[in-house]
Formats: sequence, structure tokens, C-alpha cells
Amino acid sequence: MPMKIAIFNYSSSGLFHYAACLVNALAKISPVKILFLTSQFNNLDLIDDNPRVKVLAQKAPHHLPAFWRWLVNPVEQLRIYQAINKFQPDIIHITDSHAIYVPHQWWLKRYRIVFTQHDPLAHPGDVHRFSSRIIHRTQQRLANRIVTHGQFIKNVLVAKRGISPDKIFTIPHGDYSFYLRWQHKNVARIPNSVLFFGRIVDYKGLDILLRSIIQLQKKSQPIFLILAGSGDLTKYQSLLQQIKHKIVDNRAIPESEVIKYFQMSTLVALPYREASQSGIISIAMPAGLPIIATSVGSLPEILTHRENSLLVEPNNVPALSQAIGELLNNDNLRKSLARGAKKTVADKIAWPLTAGQYYKLYQSML
Repeated sequence: MPMKIAIFNYSSSGLFHYAACLVNALAKISPVKILFLTSQFNNLDLIDDNPRVKVLAQKAPHHLPAFWRWLVNPVEQLRIYQAINKFQPDIIHITDSHAIYVPHQWWLKRYRIVFTQHDPLAHPGDVHRFSSRIIHRTQQRLANRIVTHGQFIKNVLVAKRGISPDKIFTIPHGDYSFYLRWQHKNVARIPNSVLFFGRIVDYKGLDILLRSIIQLQKKSQPIFLILAGSGDLTKYQSLLQQIKHKIVDNRAIPESEVIKYFQMSTLVALPYREASQSGIISIAMPAGLPIIATSVGSLPEILTHRENSLLVEPNNVPALSQAIGELLNNDNLRKSLARGAKKTVADKIAWPLTAGQYYKLYQSML
């Protein structure tokens, strides 16, 4: 009999991408049947056409207050219950942290549940910190098994949330090579360019990167900043004004345009003050874009200094500045790191490997 897996993900952007990649990879493992529950406002074209996969896509908005109105609609919530009741899954896999699971917890708890916890704690600058804590606690209680993307995150859940280590399993974050389908043929790489990509929030350390670039400018190092992502740039304006050469695209970047910025850039910088893991790495590595990152969270569990990246200590402007200058001026090192990154994808985070680990976990729960 095929294993029946219901995969939930009502979130947008990276969390949906993660779930979509997992659905596609699991569907290639025989024998499985998958019911994927998600929002119709996500890009459902990312789900492969596969007879083993059925999709329930609901009109669940991603933005408040429209989402709350949808959540209290009993007809829409009954559709979820009925779909699961009809499918009778062996495993329910919740791949996001979302308010939708709170009102459904009373009946979800009758099933075997896997919960992938991407972030164990709220980061500085995150909104809805209190509600996020309630949602996390609800899903942690519901789950028979919790999956994290690294030992660091597992340790945080054990130390800060008192969760038994026997309940937590580590499976690396899969790659996001699906973005390569949107590669632009006529995009030229900008020489000496440094990419900062993604949401602009305090813990990601944009100010540290800007100060590092300003230091390099003072040393007459040719350098070009590419900043692409949504968020409030007000507090960074005085530093941005000092950057001589830059492109700033301050918005949520559409899926089809994401890879363009990685094609344009010489390297990508992740100057994070703290982190759990990063989807940016999962885009950059298969794209062959050299990475400079800080040694925080679970990043060093995937990134290895001078093998597939350069790693520096967090909050260290001189160290980041030196690493950027070295990588911009060493073509052989950039090529070496790009090769190492692609090897890491093949050996550690390719989706067939990731899905295979999930499948073994599901089997162990039956």
C-alpha cells in the first residue's frame, strides 16, 4: 500500500517554495500518495504534474486583516477537515509556522504529525513576536516529530523550549535550484559587485555590510552594491548615501526576477548578526555564486570556510571588509568556492537526498 502523506503549507515565499520542492521530490519516491494543502495565492505552477499529488488550494490570503476574515469562515475551515478526513493520511507534515493550525489543533492531534521548524525563536526586528510564540508552541505540542535544519536549532529547542532531544531530528534545508529555470540570457555580471538579498530586518546586518563597503571604498577598492529586498531602509539611508556605486531595488522581488540578481553579482554577502539557517544559501549554491557569511546559527553546518564559502565572525566590520576585498580580487578563489558550493548541493542538500531522509522518518513513525 502506498504511504499517504498530507503536507500543509499556507505561507508564502520561501516557506511555500520549501514545501513545493518537498512535494515534488517525495512524489518521485515510490510508493507514496500526497495531499498538498496550501493557498491559491502561491505559485502552484511550481508543483509538478504528478498523478500521485492532489492539491487543495484555498483562497487563504497572506496579508492581514483579510486572512483573519478567511480564518473565521467555517465553510473554508470545514474544507480542510473534510479533505483530511477523506484522504486519511498516514502522516501529516506541517512545513510552516502559521496561525491556521491553532483552531484546528483539536482534530489534528489524532494524526501522526511531523513539524518542520525553520526558526526556533523570533529574530530581532520580527513583527508578531507574541503570536508567533503561541503558534510555535501549539505546533510543537501537536508534533510527534520535529525537524530542524541543523544541530544548532535543535539545541535551541531543547535548551529554550524544554523539548526532548529524542523528539527532534535534523535534516538539512534543501536546495533552491528551481530558480534556475528563470535565468536570463542577456544579464551581464557587474564587476566587483556584492549582493545583499532578501527581507531587510535588523538581525540580517545590512548596516554591517554597508560599513564594510565604505571601508573598502576608502582603500580605493572598486566595489558595487546590489541591494534587493523588501523592508524599511530609513535607518540605513545615511550609510547608503556614502556608497558610490549601487543598485537598490527595495521591494519584494518576484520569483521570476530573483535569479537575475544572483546572475548580476560577483558574490553574495550574508552579514547576519544571528540566524537559524538561510534560504539565500540554497539559491546561491546551485547558482554557483560565491558566498561570504557570518558563523552564526546552523550556517556553519552547511558552509565550510574556504571550501564552499568564506566565513567571518558576526558584528565584525573589518573582518567582513577584508573577506569581501579578498574574494573580489581573487578570481581563482571565487571559482574554487563556486565548485565547492555545487559539490555541497550534490552531496548534502539536493532534494532527492532531503526527501529520502523525510521518507525514512515517516516510515519510522508507522
